[in-house]
Amino acid sequence: MVESPQPKAPLDVATRSLPRVALAIVAGLTPIAVLAATLGREPAIRVPSFLASFVGAIVVTELISSYVFAGYYQTRRDLRYLFLASAYACSGCLAVPYFLTFPGIFAPLGLFGATEQTALYLWLSWHAFFPLLILASAVTPPRMAIATERLALWSLAAYALAIGLAAVATLTLLRIGPALPVLVSGSTFTAVTRHVIAPCICALSALALTALLRSRKPYPAMTVWIVVSLTASCLDTAMGLLSARYSYGWYAGELFGVISSSIILAAYVFEMRQLQAKLSDETDELRLINESERRESQERLRYLAYHDHLTGLLNRTRWRDLFRFRIESHSGASDPSAAVFLVNLDGFRDVNDRLGEAFGDALLIQVSRRIEQTLGSQTVLGRLNGDEFAILAPAYESAQELDAMAHRILDAIMLPPYVVSEREIDLTGSIGLARFPEHGGTTEILLQHADIALCHAKQAGGNRLREYDARMSEEIERERKFRDALLRAVRRSDFVMHYQPLVDLKSGRMQGVEALVRWTDPDLGLIPPAEFIPVAEESGLMEAIGRWTIEAAVAQARVWNDLGCPLRMSINASVVQLQDHRFFDHLHGVLRLNDVAPAQIELEVTETAAIMNSKDITDVLSRCRARGISIALDDYGTHYSSLTYLRRLPIDTIKIDQSFVKEVPTSGSDSAIIRSVIALGHDLGKAIVAEGIETPDQLAWLRTTACDIGQGYLFARPMPPNEITPWKRKQTV
Repeated sequence: MVESPQPKAPLDVATRSLPRVALAIVAGLTPIAVLAATLGREPAIRVPSFLASFVGAIVVTELISSYVFAGYYQTRRDLRYLFLASAYACSGCLAVPYFLTFPGIFAPLGLFGATEQTALYLWLSWHAFFPLLILASAVTPPRMAIATERLALWSLAAYALAIGLAAVATLTLLRIGPALPVLVSGSTFTAVTRHVIAPCICALSALALTALLRSRKPYPAMTVWIVVSLTASCLDTAMGLLSARYSYGWYAGELFGVISSSIILAAYVFEMRQLQAKLSDETDELRLINESERRESQERLRYLAYHDHLTGLLNRTRWRDLFRFRIESHSGASDPSAAVFLVNLDGFRDVNDRLGEAFGDALLIQVSRRIEQTLGSQTVLGRLNGDEFAILAPAYESAQELDAMAHRILDAIMLPPYVVSEREIDLTGSIGLARFPEHGGTTEILLQHADIALCHAKQAGGNRLREYDARMSEEIERERKFRDALLRAVRRSDFVMHYQPLVDLKSGRMQGVEALVRWTDPDLGLIPPAEFIPVAEESGLMEAIGRWTIEAAVAQARVWNDLGCPLRMSINASVVQLQDHRFFDHLHGVLRLNDVAPAQIELEVTETAAIMNSKDITDVLSRCRARGISIALDDYGTHYSSLTYLRRLPIDTIKIDQSFVKEVPTSGSDSAIIRSVIALGHDLGKAIVAEGIETPDQLAWLRTTACDIGQGYLFARPMPPNEITPWKRKQTV
């Protein structure tokens, strides 16, 4: 089971506790300020190095704080952060000359010859600029953000201008500071400083504090620290103005100034630590999520490695592994028994081609569920490929038990009909059975034998069980050798043409020949078409054989034409040939190459072509007929003969199958059928050919029915081409 990530504690707990921390800091600073202002107002000792350390720390911390807020502004484009950056930048800039010009630090009168009067003006400007800019940031609307680069540049220019103004103010005070009104007398401040300037600066700080406290969270955690910083600055101002110069209260005020400038850095460090903690927590959470996803992916890959993605059954690899394991585990048993069933759906390919793969997939899922429901807990079911399923019965009591299991599977597949996309489909299945160890001792052999038995079940019509028998392998081996020999024959063109005469029953003269291909095998001898044509069609060799037949027959017609003995040539064309889009072009090219007129050629097609009702076949025959090639319907009456064939197909000749001719004139029914076909054919303008004429009585009767042409052993058997011309010369009927 995959572990889910553990929930983390809220990361904003520290943020929510900030007001209490800030209140504690302010509460601690205020009593110290009151105590220092009360007890330390009188002048004390002068410690220039102490002052230098404090003011230097203020300069550094405030400039760093300005840099921090400038970074906030750059990432968030909020004007309030720009005001805060300006506030700390101005304070830092004003603190620099205050630090350098203060008498007693670097020189008796300051580094630039400035007096304490000038330093005090710089100090007051410093403490006035800071709350003023803080107030500006507090009253800036929260949604006033910088949306464009141009406005951002203008804002940065304003930031630089504020710093520039601070620098100008500094230089001005350094020049005119001694000429300004006196703010300090001896070591104490004048009344104007105490009662006017000090209250104004404190009021400005209080106003900025009020604005910050009333704002609705303009800054997340930084607001609290700005309030603390401003409070410390306000206390610094008050203590500096209320206490005498260089008193303990005055020194305490300078310490508060350091606190005011340092608090933002402390806040920034706190925020960075909080961010680091958050990132650490999120990293841990992400790691847990990634680990969870990795485990889920591994589980999914492991499942897909062993199961079929469509049905959820074991796939071919996993089923064969389990099969091999069971067989090996049974090999050492005293009375081992195991059986394998291969199940295949009858006609599934046609359903899949006709209705689509999505329909076929839905059908396979239903079939797999039905098979699964009929099996016990000990059997192992898998899908090998396509519509083929495999079942392993690791142990059985008797052959009757296996037979009963197979018929339960067949019944489950067949009934009731399947419903997919509101369509009902009827299906049956075929099963091949092989038993261990009778039919093989290894997984591969058992599967091979079960597959052979399955092929025999389908050849027998399907919807049945066939158990493997050794004679099946012998038959399969014979068929394999036969197919291999036929393939070699196609490669080497080991075929010959024989021709059987077609005789005009009225005149008794030879009207033409039917070209019949024969296979001459070095070991098997002369093989008739009835034996190898079906194998050629199943093996995909019929197109090559058909092309060779056309080329050989047309070339022979050319030879007879050159000998002054032109004959009409009937050539058989299978359904496979007619479905080849190259058929017409090949036939037309062969006729042109041999200079044979299309009217001399007749194509014989079987009723199978008519049954298929293929538009492509009809189009090919129509194109041939348009060029002058005649079309004959061969073996008429042996299949599902229909008058629609005669109307739909471009037929010139009807050939009555020899099975009807064989029983005339003794069979009344066959005689009636032949009369009807002849009459119908003549009414439709078709020529009639009777096949298989073997007796004079058959010939005499057919002549009375006005049959046009005859063909059969009574006239001649199929013969090599060199015997046709002599036979024609001596022909007498």
